[in-house]
Amino acid sequence: MFARIRRKETLLPWALTVGLLTLQPAVTRAEPVKITTGNWHIAKPSKDYKDLPTLLTKDQIESPSPIGLIEFVCLKSSYFILLVQPEVKLRDSELGAIAAKTGSGGSSAPSPVTFNNLYKSKSVLSRSLDWDADIHYAELGSALLASIKAAAELELTLAGRSFVVDVSDLGARFGSFQLFCEKGIVDDAKHFEGR
Repeated sequence: MFARIRRKETLLPWALTVGLLTLQPAVTRAEPVKITTGNWHIAKPSKDYKDLPTLLTKDQIESPSPIGLIEFVCLKSSYFILLVQPEVKLRDSELGAIAAKTGSGGSSAPSPVTFNNLYKSKSVLSRSLDWDADIHYAELGSALLASIKAAAELELTLAGRSFVVDVSDLGARFGSFQLFCEKGIVDDAKHFEGR
């Protein structure tokens, strides 16, 4: 009898703990941070320092942005997305994902990407850019690049958080950006900085 009572006493706190855990409200995921961009334009490389052609926005609302300024650079036919001066603390090699959403509600499957600290990576890209900024970059594969060109929004998952970036006028500039990167052709001067 004594052994049975002791066994119940030891089970009682466990039963109460399980009961309390089941009464706790479900953990909800935080809403994604919405970031609006606009007036995308192409900047030719500077002759004063190591630089690459860049596709960047003049208007990035949500400033300062938790993920910093969003920019794209090219190295011949390789394309990279940059996060310049992110507020979110990122490791030197941070796993993330990018999904492209179209205006009609369609969405590409999230593509895994790795954002690397540009100046700690010792990559070809780090030897080609010398900007005075904290920069993390990820290379864009051809399938992801194609979906970004057709996107109205990009959903970026990074460092345990989600960001939805409005890029509705990016696609119109990306074709010009690719033509300039790969062939050096300026097909529409209005797409370039200073126009």
